[in-house]
Amino acid sequence: MKIYTRNGDAGFSRISPEITLPKNHPAFEFLGELDELQIRIGSIFSFNVSVRSARERVIHESFPPENMEKFREELFFLEKIQKMNYTISSWAYRVLAQKNLAKEDSLPEEIRQIIAELESRMDAMDGVLEPLRDFILANGDSLSNIAHLARTQSRKSERVFLTWVFHDHLETETTANATIRYLNRLSDYFFVLARWIAYLGGHSDITYKD
Repeated sequence: MKIYTRNGDAGFSRISPEITLPKNHPAFEFLGELDELQIRIGSIFSFNVSVRSARERVIHESFPPENMEKFREELFFLEKIQKMNYTISSWAYRVLAQKNLAKEDSLPEEIRQIIAELESRMDAMDGVLEPLRDFILANGDSLSNIAHLARTQSRKSERVFLTWVFHDHLETETTANATIRYLNRLSDYFFVLARWIAYLGGHSDITYKD
């Protein structure tokens, strides 16, 4: 099957035989931001699967063995986040196509469950971190900064999602409301994850005081 179809050469995407939308529709903007978030999360995995440069090798081996194992355990949860993001993407396409929404009846509950897990994992990581009293500067090492990039991309995805929600009047849609809460919690999770990764590598927060 060829990747290119030429169907979108005029700047429109066909969702169904009856529905064609411009590629800058807020829903497509959201799907694009969520896709970028998937890549940001995937970049975190690269430090576990391979060591691609001398610089990364130092970072990779800076974790004591027991901390490296803790980091690997967190990767399983990151994969769960990626799968949820794709599930939400699928739901978004169904909303645009205005069909098969009944198949998503269980999705709000699935989102609520992963929100609870996000909060539980944040609480566990926070338990070993210094209490946060000031703004912190992104620093530490490349892996921690990649987690910070995932944080900012989560927040951007949330803002763009809200643009779509208000554009298409989805405020009362159950899955949309659950997704707003999920994206809000996700950025918090990546903030804590970034601090925790720096902690595992022996780095302290550099704080900013006005």
